[in-house]
Amino acid sequence: MQCVIDIVEREKHDFKILSTEDSLLDLFAELYGRGKVYKIPNVFENFGNFKTLLSDFFHLFQHKKRLIKEIGAFQPKNLYFFFLGWNGLASWLIKEFSQICNIYYRPKVNVDLLQTDKSCRMQIKTAIASAVCGARLRSGMYYGYSLIAIDKRFLEKVRARDYLHEIDHCNIKRFLSRKFDYLQKVRVMILNGGMYNVEEDEYARIMKSVSIALFTKYEAFEICLKDHPNFPVVELEAFDKCLKVPIHLPASLLCYHCDIVIGYSSATLYEAANMDKKSISLVKLVPTTKPSQVKEIMDYLEEHVENGVIEYPADASGFDRVLEGERT
Repeated sequence: MQCVIDIVEREKHDFKILSTEDSLLDLFAELYGRGKVYKIPNVFENFGNFKTLLSDFFHLFQHKKRLIKEIGAFQPKNLYFFFLGWNGLASWLIKEFSQICNIYYRPKVNVDLLQTDKSCRMQIKTAIASAVCGARLRSGMYYGYSLIAIDKRFLEKVRARDYLHEIDHCNIKRFLSRKFDYLQKVRVMILNGGMYNVEEDEYARIMKSVSIALFTKYEAFEICLKDHPNFPVVELEAFDKCLKVPIHLPASLLCYHCDIVIGYSSATLYEAANMDKKSISLVKLVPTTKPSQVKEIMDYLEEHVENGVIEYPADASGFDRVLEGERT
């Protein structure tokens, strides 16, 4: 999200934000207006359902014809994209418009960490996706998850250039301050939920001790609770008086108004650290039924820290020391 906002605010040209994801389109419609977003049909999501796959192929020509007409009517000159996975018709659209547009790539993740998935199943899926896209795609694996990915061959085919500007975080913060003035007083963000192999009662117990420590330093209105959008909501009575932000607002954007971000394994923790915020993971503090995941999560977070630090307190006193500014 930061990448998109940064480019829109930096370039100062007329724009459209295109996506297959309804949640992203709803967010950007709230930020910029419904007329500034465009829905790309979300096809070929389920290769295992033959009926759905057949329907997607049946409607493919119509989808492509409509996209060429409607996107062409915008008369785009520059096209910016950020994803690693092929994203269905989005990749095809980039390839088609690379003939008349300048294409810029600003990846959200380190693409050098992409590995090849040699399984027969993924090779077949990738072959189908390549046929749909009209360009060769890669059967990939990223942090253990299989995906159909773009790679250097695709980037060369569309003549993609690197978008070299660093994200202007100050500019993004100013923009968000204008849009969400009720966040001005927030200093601490709690990333609630989003854990595997954790007992809810144990998690609630630990979070109660976290709340006690926080309330010795901060008022309730200075703390916001951000529930994970893809997990069942965990009710935390200890934070009832705190600000509960809308679930569709991305935590990565809320970071701009916080001094401290507290969570378990969320990517927002390393994003906050990279913004020089105080970032605290509770992975050592919250008991787990799978002890090996503690190291796995820490390794995952640390691989993405470019600058700054993520703290991993192992007990309540360690958490208190982190709040006071000491390293654990």
